[in-house]
Amino acid sequence: MRFLITCIITLMLNSISAQKNVFLRLSPKVNGADLQLGSDFLDLQGNVTNLDYFNYYLSGLHLTVDGGQDIDLSDTVFLVKSTDFVLNLGSLNINTIENISFSIGVPSNINTISGPDVIDISAYPMNHPLSFQDPSMHWGWSAGYIFVVSAGLSDSNGDGIADATFEMHNLGDHNYVNTSLPIIQTNIGQGQIDVNLNCNIDVWLKNIPIATVGVLHGTNGYNSEMMANVTAESVFTQPLTAGLTMETTTTGAFLYSDQKLVWKGMSNSCQLQIFDSSGKLVAQTNNCQPNGEMELSQVNSGCFMAKIISSEGVEINRLKFVR
Repeated sequence: MRFLITCIITLMLNSISAQKNVFLRLSPKVNGADLQLGSDFLDLQGNVTNLDYFNYYLSGLHLTVDGGQDIDLSDTVFLVKSTDFVLNLGSLNINTIENISFSIGVPSNINTISGPDVIDISAYPMNHPLSFQDPSMHWGWSAGYIFVVSAGLSDSNGDGIADATFEMHNLGDHNYVNTSLPIIQTNIGQGQIDVNLNCNIDVWLKNIPIATVGVLHGTNGYNSEMMANVTAESVFTQPLTAGLTMETTTTGAFLYSDQKLVWKGMSNSCQLQIFDSSGKLVAQTNNCQPNGEMELSQVNSGCFMAKIISSEGVEINRLKFVR
């Protein structure tokens, strides 16, 4: 009996230890760099372009984990914005994510008035992805939700100035497209897994003449071609740093969160140093306290190593992170 109880406790502890908070980050990129709304970039057609917004629905999510097991999260619809692109997938009893698949758009059963599970948009809570949005993501029950909304300016005459307004709203059940790719996860300490993907906006707009389309809302033509790019092109990819393990030592707590380094319980701490992937010191702060934080908004994107040094010059803790 004692042996049975021991086994049950062991299984319970193993289950708890395997529980991870999982986040999906879909960083918007153009030409491999972070998308800056309202700033010029060259699209794949060579036109100077800038975007006011680029938002889309993501649904039908499945994770393949731990040797082929399926985690079905398809009952959740997420709204991904160019300014809000980190999705909380919840606390999951997993160790290793091997593959991810998802669809762009809203599934047909909740999309239009003919969908068997549809409810009126006004019945959703105001903070729900399927509630009212600005810019609007809904065209009414006969047409359903807009899967992707994008707008901005593009160079119409080759003079290097983005002057022509474009606006594309892509919708229609037949434009509900799926993509799938193998995953190298990023481990954040013992209790968090991040899946870091790049959403390559310039690739998503490949072969779409946005300099001349004007206002284009619909289900076919360029709207449909743009949706087809999700499966035909490398719209979603993993960054080269995806496998970097975010690790900490056992001294105190040290983490990267919300564009900040945060540390707690670092007794005798004196200096925080940040090095880039080449080993160059890019930032530091002296006289740091046992508990504190450092804002990183001025640090460029990339892979970094942060170290906390004691007053005797001894390394107390270190953290690898990607921003």
